[in-house]
Formats: sequence, C-alpha cells, structure tokens
Amino acid sequence: MLATTQTNALAITLNLYEAGRWIYGDGAFGLRLAAWIARKVPDALLANMTLVMFRLRQVPGAILPSDNIPELAKQAREVCVSSKRHEWYWAQRSRFSKILHPKQIKLAFADEIALKRWRRELNAIINQEAAKPPMGSHDDCQEVGKGH
Repeated sequence: MLATTQTNALAITLNLYEAGRWIYGDGAFGLRLAAWIARKVPDALLANMTLVMFRLRQVPGAILPSDNIPELAKQAREVCVSSKRHEWYWAQRSRFSKILHPKQIKLAFADEIALKRWRRELNAIINQEAAKPPMGSHDDCQEVGKGH
C-alpha cells in the first residue's frame, strides 16, 4: 500500500508539473524539484521521504489520508491530458491561438471573474469550431485524442 501511495504521489507531482510547464515555464508552481524527484528518485531519498511522511501523519491535517491519493492521481492525470490538449490547440489551431496563449491563461487564473470570462470565451470558440462543416475526409480532433 505504501509503495502504491508513493507512486501515486509522485505521479500527481509529475502530472501537475507537466500540465503547468508550457504555461508557467520550467519552474511551474515550484514543482521542478518534485518533478525531478518523481523521475529520478534515488532509493535513499525515497526512504527518507517515507520517514518524513510517517512523521507528518502525527500532525493532524498535515497530509491527506492514503485513500484520497489514488483519486487525486487520476485527477492530476486528467488535468495534464487536458492541458496538453490545450497546448496542442494553441500551437496548431489559429482560432485558439489567442485564448489559449499562456499569458491569457495566466490572466484567467488570476481571479474567479477572469476565469469565468475566459471560460465563456473559450466555450464560444469551441462552439464555433463545432458548428463548422468538416474540411476534408478526417476529423482533426481525433488526432489530438490519439496523441494525448
């Protein structure tokens, strides 16, 4: 159980880092070191991290129960996949180039009102894109799903 929890915790870190890296840069959310640990963790460091986790368990509310970690790992993976899809659309589809620009996303996440406005604008573009008749014999959106 402990090894699975550690694996899931490392997966959460790595997925959140990868999700934010194209927007915020290599230091995304201060997770660069944590992402390095997730990729290249030496056994001695993992053992020490485990001891720290056992110590933190003695502090009420310091860490989540182990039962919550798998669901958080799943959610972090979904965030990463969605972020990579947004990155692809930003780079490949001119219609999305402004709304999905990293600067626009940073501004959107600055406060709730800006986020709601950004989501409305993004949804309007998505709806316009969905209303367009297909160009060619294959659906370009399927390529995104296959790649991410």
